[in-house]
Amino acid sequence: GISYCNVELINKNNEHISNHWKIDKLKNTIIPPKDGNIYTELLTSYYLNPTGLFVKKGVFDKLNGYDDTLNYEDFDFWIRSSINYNYIFCDFIGVKKRILESSVSAQSKFNKTVRKKIHYSTYLVCKKAYNQNNSKAHKKALHTRIIHEWKIVVKKLNIKLSFFYLFLFFKNLFLK
Repeated sequence: GISYCNVELINKNNEHISNHWKIDKLKNTIIPPKDGNIYTELLTSYYLNPTGLFVKKGVFDKLNGYDDTLNYEDFDFWIRSSINYNYIFCDFIGVKKRILESSVSAQSKFNKTVRKKIHYSTYLVCKKAYNQNNSKAHKKALHTRIIHEWKIVVKKLNIKLSFFYLFLFFKNLFLK
Protein backbone atom coordinates (compact mmCIF):
# COMPACT_ATOMS: atom_id res chain seq x y z
CA GLY A 1 0.00 0.00 0.00
CA ILE A 2 2.89 2.38 0.63
CA SER A 3 6.30 2.84 -0.91
CA TYR A 4 9.14 5.14 -0.02
CA CYS A 5 12.42 6.21 -1.53
CA ASN A 6 15.66 7.91 -0.64
CA VAL A 7 15.64 11.70 -0.39
CA GLU A 8 18.40 14.15 -1.26
CA LEU A 9 18.61 17.07 1.13
CA ILE A 10 19.54 20.38 -0.51
CA ASN A 11 19.99 23.93 0.75
CA LYS A 12 18.25 27.09 -0.42
CA ASN A 13 20.78 27.35 -3.29
CA ASN A 14 19.98 23.83 -4.58
CA GLU A 15 23.33 22.55 -3.28
CA HIS A 16 23.61 18.98 -2.03
CA ILE A 17 23.75 18.62 1.77
CA SER A 18 23.31 14.87 2.18
CA ASN A 19 21.01 11.95 1.39
CA HIS A 20 18.55 10.58 3.89
CA TRP A 21 20.21 7.16 3.55
CA LYS A 22 23.88 6.96 2.58
CA ILE A 23 24.53 5.85 -0.98
CA ASP A 24 27.48 4.33 -2.82
CA LYS A 25 29.07 5.57 -6.05
CA LEU A 26 26.33 3.90 -8.10
CA LYS A 27 23.70 5.79 -6.03
CA ASN A 28 22.45 2.60 -4.37
CA THR A 29 21.59 2.77 -0.69
CA ILE A 30 24.43 1.26 1.34
CA ILE A 31 22.15 -0.17 4.04
CA PRO A 32 18.61 -0.26 2.65
CA PRO A 33 15.82 0.14 5.20
CA LYS A 34 13.38 -2.67 5.91
CA ASP A 35 10.45 -3.60 3.64
CA GLY A 36 7.12 -5.08 4.68
CA ASN A 37 5.75 -4.68 8.17
CA ILE A 38 7.78 -1.80 9.61
CA TYR A 39 5.39 -0.77 12.38
CA THR A 40 7.75 -1.49 15.29
CA GLU A 41 10.65 0.22 13.50
CA LEU A 42 8.57 3.34 12.93
CA LEU A 43 7.35 3.32 16.50
CA THR A 44 10.86 3.07 17.94
CA SER A 45 12.60 5.53 15.58
CA TYR A 46 11.96 8.23 13.04
CA TYR A 47 13.66 6.83 10.01
CA LEU A 48 11.40 7.82 7.14
CA ASN A 49 11.55 11.11 5.34
CA PRO A 50 7.94 12.15 4.69
CA THR A 51 8.75 13.74 1.34
CA GLY A 52 9.82 10.35 -0.05
CA LEU A 53 6.56 8.58 0.81
CA PHE A 54 4.11 7.42 -1.89
CA VAL A 55 0.68 6.28 -0.72
CA LYS A 56 -2.08 4.65 -2.73
CA LYS A 57 -5.16 6.84 -2.64
CA GLY A 58 -7.25 3.93 -1.32
CA VAL A 59 -4.98 3.56 1.71
CA PHE A 60 -5.11 7.28 2.37
CA ASP A 61 -8.92 7.28 2.03
CA LYS A 62 -9.39 4.20 4.23
CA LEU A 63 -7.36 5.83 7.02
CA ASN A 64 -9.19 9.15 6.55
CA GLY A 65 -5.97 10.88 5.53
CA TYR A 66 -3.96 12.99 7.90
CA ASP A 67 -5.14 14.00 11.35
CA ASP A 68 -5.02 17.77 10.94
CA THR A 69 -5.63 18.33 14.67
CA LEU A 70 -1.96 17.46 15.23
CA ASN A 71 0.89 19.91 14.87
CA TYR A 72 2.58 17.56 12.42
CA GLU A 73 0.70 14.74 10.78
CA ASP A 74 3.23 12.49 9.08
CA PHE A 75 4.35 10.48 12.13
CA ASP A 76 0.72 9.76 13.01
CA PHE A 77 -0.02 8.61 9.46
CA TRP A 78 3.02 6.30 9.46
CA ILE A 79 1.92 4.70 12.73
CA ARG A 80 -1.71 4.27 11.67
CA SER A 81 -0.83 2.95 8.23
CA SER A 82 2.12 0.69 9.04
CA ILE A 83 0.14 -1.49 11.44
CA ASN A 84 -2.18 -2.45 8.55
CA TYR A 85 -0.10 -2.05 5.39
CA ASN A 86 3.30 -3.15 4.17
CA TYR A 87 5.86 -0.55 3.16
CA ILE A 88 8.15 -1.11 0.18
CA PHE A 89 11.52 0.67 -0.13
CA CYS A 90 12.40 1.75 -3.68
CA ASP A 91 16.16 2.23 -3.91
CA PHE A 92 16.50 5.50 -5.78
CA ILE A 93 16.60 9.20 -4.95
CA GLY A 94 13.07 10.19 -5.88
CA VAL A 95 12.84 13.56 -4.16
CA LYS A 96 14.98 16.56 -3.40
CA LYS A 97 14.01 18.17 -0.10
CA ARG A 98 15.01 21.75 0.51
CA ILE A 99 16.12 22.45 4.08
CA LEU A 100 14.92 25.90 5.12
CA GLU A 101 15.29 27.91 8.31
CA SER A 102 11.56 28.70 8.14
CA SER A 103 10.40 25.05 8.36
CA VAL A 104 8.41 23.82 11.37
CA SER A 105 11.26 21.54 12.47
CA ALA A 106 13.78 24.40 12.26
CA GLN A 107 11.41 26.73 14.14
CA SER A 108 10.96 24.17 16.91
CA LYS A 109 14.61 24.57 17.87
CA PHE A 110 14.08 28.24 18.71
CA ASN A 111 10.37 28.62 19.40
CA LYS A 112 9.18 27.11 22.69
CA THR A 113 5.50 27.30 21.72
CA VAL A 114 6.07 25.40 18.45
CA ARG A 115 8.22 22.84 20.25
CA LYS A 116 5.52 22.25 22.91
CA LYS A 117 2.89 21.69 20.21
CA ILE A 118 5.15 19.20 18.44
CA HIS A 119 5.85 17.31 21.69
CA TYR A 120 2.15 17.19 22.55
CA SER A 121 1.30 15.90 19.06
CA THR A 122 3.87 13.14 19.51
CA TYR A 123 2.27 12.21 22.82
CA LEU A 124 -1.16 11.98 21.13
CA VAL A 125 0.33 9.68 18.47
CA CYS A 126 1.76 7.49 21.24
CA LYS A 127 -1.71 7.29 22.83
CA LYS A 128 -3.16 6.24 19.48
CA ALA A 129 -0.43 3.61 19.12
CA TYR A 130 -1.29 2.25 22.55
CA ASN A 131 -4.90 1.83 21.47
CA GLN A 132 -4.03 0.02 18.24
CA ASN A 133 -1.17 -2.18 19.50
CA ASN A 134 -1.96 -5.87 19.34
CA SER A 135 1.23 -7.75 20.25
CA LYS A 136 4.07 -7.87 22.77
CA ALA A 137 6.44 -6.54 20.09
CA HIS A 138 4.18 -3.52 19.58
CA LYS A 139 4.00 -2.94 23.32
CA LYS A 140 7.80 -3.14 23.61
CA ALA A 141 8.27 -0.72 20.69
CA LEU A 142 5.86 1.76 22.25
CA HIS A 143 7.68 1.38 25.56
CA THR A 144 10.91 2.41 23.81
CA ARG A 145 9.22 5.41 22.18
CA ILE A 146 7.63 6.57 25.44
CA ILE A 147 10.96 6.48 27.29
CA HIS A 148 12.63 8.41 24.45
CA GLU A 149 9.94 11.09 24.33
CA TRP A 150 9.74 11.33 28.13
CA LYS A 151 13.47 12.11 28.30
CA ILE A 152 13.02 14.88 25.75
CA VAL A 153 10.13 16.59 27.55
CA VAL A 154 11.88 16.32 30.92
CA LYS A 155 14.99 17.92 29.43
CA LYS A 156 12.78 20.72 28.04
CA LEU A 157 11.16 21.09 31.49
CA ASN A 158 7.68 20.29 30.21
CA ILE A 159 6.52 18.88 33.55
CA LYS A 160 2.85 18.42 32.65
CA LEU A 161 3.66 16.40 29.52
CA SER A 162 6.29 14.38 31.38
CA PHE A 163 3.52 13.21 33.76
CA PHE A 164 1.29 12.33 30.79
CA TYR A 165 4.10 10.18 29.41
CA LEU A 166 4.67 8.53 32.80
CA PHE A 167 0.99 7.65 33.02
CA LEU A 168 1.08 6.19 29.49
CA PHE A 169 4.31 4.34 30.36
CA PHE A 170 2.69 2.56 33.30
CA LYS A 171 -0.54 1.98 31.41
CA ASN A 172 1.46 0.37 28.59
CA LEU A 173 3.49 -1.64 31.09
CA PHE A 174 0.61 -3.11 33.09
CA LEU A 175 -2.61 -2.93 31.06
CA LYS A 176 -3.82 -4.72 27.92
